[in-house]
Amino acid sequence: MLRSVRERAVELPPIQRDTLDAAFGLAPEVAPEPYRMAMAALDLVSDVATDVPVLLVVDDAHWLDRPAADVLAFIARRIESDPVLLLAAARDGTGGLADTGCRSTG
Repeated sequence: MLRSVRERAVELPPIQRDTLDAAFGLAPEVAPEPYRMAMAALDLVSDVATDVPVLLVVDDAHWLDRPAADVLAFIARRIESDPVLLLAAARDGTGGLADTGCRSTG
């Protein structure tokens, strides 16, 4: 989801940049702390959204692993003041994002 804007991470504070590098397998840290990863991803999305509105699309969200779903849910709960729209599709009855606190807007 963030690979296309990864180069913008250079504008983030060093600890967030290092966290994203680890998540992309570009740094020796294997598993970034979940909250740090979520904050880095949110700040990157928000930073990009200052230049252009952002649409995040996640298809088959029911296939996301728990850490990815948690980061996505973290972003979803905090983007209301940014020009960011998150669209996630998942099969009914699979749990997935609904278990992380994300809800449909109907």
